Amino acid sequence: MPSQSFFATKKYVFDLETLLSCRGATIVCVGWDLLSNQQVVAKITTLQDLTESEKQRWRTETKILQIAASHENSVPLLASFEREGRSYLIMEYTEWDLVKFLNSNPPLKRSKCRNIFTQLVYVLQFLHERLIVHGDIKLENVLYDPKAGKIRLIDYGSSFLLENPSQKLKGLLSTKCYIAPEIFFFAKYDGFKTDIYSLGVLLFALIFGEMPFTDGNEVEYYSKLTNRGKKYLYSSEPRPDFRFPKRGASGQPVSKMLISLLKGMLSINPDNRLTLAKTASHPWVQKG
Repeated sequence: MPSQSFFATKKYVFDLETLLSCRGATIVCVGWDLLSNQQVVAKITTLQDLTESEKQRWRTETKILQIAASHENSVPLLASFEREGRSYLIMEYTEWDLVKFLNSNPPLKRSKCRNIFTQLVYVLQFLHERLIVHGDIKLENVLYDPKAGKIRLIDYGSSFLLENPSQKLKGLLSTKCYIAPEIFFFAKYDGFKTDIYSLGVLLFALIFGEMPFTDGNEVEYYSKLTNRGKKYLYSSEPRPDFRFPKRGASGQPVSKMLISLLKGMLSINPDNRLTLAKTASHPWVQKG
C-alpha cells in the first residue's frame, strides 16, 4: 500500500484501504470515494521502478482507459493523477465479475446470456472503431451487475492502440483457453480478429458453463495446432473433431442459430472468422 491512503481531487476524496494484488511495481487496491460513498478500485504504479517500455505501456493503458470510459459498458475512469512518484488510475468497482457470479449462482438463462454478450459486442465495436484491441477478453474481465443486467469491460493492461486499421500485432496476447490459434503461427496477426475469437470462447463458456476444447485434450489440441497447424488453419470449423453439446448449462436446447454464431466466431482460420459487424447483425444476437 502507498504510505498515503487518502487522496483528494476536485471531484473526489479517495480512501484506499485494501490491497487486492501486487505485481512488480504495480499494486491494485480497493477503497471508497468518501464524498459519494462509492466503492472504487485503484491501480497504482511506482514510476521510478518501471523501464522505459513499461512506462510507455502505462501511458498507453491510461490513454485507452480515457477513451474507453466514454462507453457505458466500459469501466469508468474516475481519476488519473501522479503523487510522490506514483501514478494512479482510479475506477469504479463492482463486486461481481462473471466468473464469481457464475460460480455462485445457477446457470444463466439464454436471454441473460444474450444480453451480456450483446453488451460486449457493442463495447468491442466502440473500441475497434477507435483502433483499440482489448487483447484479453475473458470472463474475469467482465464486471456484472445482476440487478441492472449491466456489464462493464475492464483491464486494458494488455490492450493496444493501433496507428492504423491494418496494423498487425506480434507477441502473445490473451489468456490460456482464450488465445486465438493464429497467435501460435504467425509473427504478426490481426488483433481485431483475435478479440473476436476470445469473445467467442467467452460466449461458449456463458452458454455451456465450461471452456471449449478442454475435454481432456487441451494439450493435444494445441499440439495439433502448433505441429500440424497449416492443415488446421484453413479449416472453417472451430476444430475438426469438435462437437457442440446439445444443451446449455441451464438445460435449454442449443439452437442451430446459436451454433452457427459460435462456429463463425471460433473459426480456426481468421480469414473465415465472423467480423464484429456480422456478429452484431447475426440472427441470434438480433433475436433479443
